[in-house]
Amino acid sequence: MKIGIRHAITKSTAIAFAATMLSASTGCSLLSAAGNTKVLWAINEPAPMYIVVRRADIAAVTAKEVDRLLTATPIGADSDWVGKVGPDPKVAAGEMKAIKQDPMYTASHARVVAAEVWIRTLPQIQSTTGDKPNLLAAIDPSLGDAYAQIMAKKQEIATLEATEETEKAAASADGVSADDKKTHTDAAAKAKADASKAESEVDPLAKKFLASVKDTASKVPADTQAKFAPAVANLMQAIDDADFANSAATVRYPLAFPKSPGKILDEVKAAVPYIVADIIEEKTGVRPTFTKLDVQVTMAGGTVSVALNGIGPKEMAQLSIADVTSETISRTGKWLGHATTLLGAVSSTKEELSFEHDVLAGLQAGFAPAASSAVVLVKIPAPDSPEVMAAIPAVHVSIAAKTSTTAAVVPVVDAKASVDAKKGDAKTPAKKPAAKAPAKTKTAS
Repeated sequence: MKIGIRHAITKSTAIAFAATMLSASTGCSLLSAAGNTKVLWAINEPAPMYIVVRRADIAAVTAKEVDRLLTATPIGADSDWVGKVGPDPKVAAGEMKAIKQDPMYTASHARVVAAEVWIRTLPQIQSTTGDKPNLLAAIDPSLGDAYAQIMAKKQEIATLEATEETEKAAASADGVSADDKKTHTDAAAKAKADASKAESEVDPLAKKFLASVKDTASKVPADTQAKFAPAVANLMQAIDDADFANSAATVRYPLAFPKSPGKILDEVKAAVPYIVADIIEEKTGVRPTFTKLDVQVTMAGGTVSVALNGIGPKEMAQLSIADVTSETISRTGKWLGHATTLLGAVSSTKEELSFEHDVLAGLQAGFAPAASSAVVLVKIPAPDSPEVMAAIPAVHVSIAAKTSTTAAVVPVVDAKASVDAKKGDAKTPAKKPAAKAPAKTKTAS
């Protein structure tokens, strides 16, 4: 039946379908994402849950990196990082080719989104010195202080929204008792009410702040405007690409999410090899290519068990099997919980990206036209573009450490997993995780 529905969707009905599927679990931000006509391709795309979750994660990582560059990266008269936010087009093409060739994409035939490149290039923009604590404070100290206050409140709301989704999922889980169902339902209602109260408190502050951004930016000296303009323009592009990934995750989620326990286990099974590869790569610097990896996943009584066979000495190098299996247990449990409650995460990411975009748009609107006229805006090349086809693949850099911690999620089940490996049997209980006004720019191809 799911296949029939999927193929019956046309462009004229896709938005209404996605909105109907999402309206029971989400608010305005997700409905806005569902209405993004640029991501309608995701409805009929073959992206499995692993890719859907990944798109949500890389959008969240991009939002965090933009926040870091706006609020936690020192800047001074001799700082050159503001001109390097947009990656060199050749570097971007090499990164895109590398991720396009990754087994997770070649196996799924899913589309590689531009945010995959931003999460590799933005973390490389670093600065530890400067007479100003951050870019916003360099424009005006009041901007940095107000932004931090508002973002802290928005992150509080994001946590409450994640809690609401987690409690709702727990209330509807199979086998939950009537008393526990009521406890979870009440907790979800409280989280929703607390989030609504926090939103009513932060909305006036955000509106006042955004109204002042353009005026404040217009008073900055012309040479400072010209210096900051490239960073502002390219950070906006990164946000737009992240929003694209987040929206694609939103509209694909209702169709990709399994409707039965057996299918859920299939999705977990599909995700485990990439989780294991991430772990080994982070510890050795080399991403393994498994040729005989066999994954078995079972669930009984609220316990998830994962059995791995076929990891040989070549893949393991000098690693401890106990360490690898323990980390696999932890991440598998987190992934399951995160995938189950993904709508809360994509909703909060949408809010964060929207606020960041409005702030940057205000700065850009306040800058004099001359400041933006010479800006080179970097557009990440499409996976099938000539630039990517001709590029040399970049050396793969793991981002699992970032994507596995982008949100505090609590699994719907206590993921007490056991992982059996070829060289031994390690059993460890999983730890339960804590709960546009565009500038006139030139485009670099």
